[in-house]
Amino acid sequence: MAKDAIVKFQKSATSEEKQKIIDDIKSAGGTIVRDDNVGSSIFPFVVVNVSPDQFASLKSGLAGSKVVSHIEEDQEMTTQ
Repeated sequence: MAKDAIVKFQKSATSEEKQKIIDDIKSAGGTIVRDDNVGSSIFPFVVVNVSPDQFASLKSGLAGSKVVSHIEEDQEMTTQ
């Protein structure tokens, strides 16, 4: 079953570098759910929908990347 994941980019990543990651995710079968914050200077990210195998591959393949700072499963957060 596919899952949504947040791909957070380094603030220093260029538009071209971010687009390459997005294109790589799409070419591997993932889809982009939200990309309206990809150009943010504060918290640049996209939400993608990928299979569990693709998620694991993304996490291991982009660990320590100069473009991506963090990848995590999208979850609902609540406050009291």
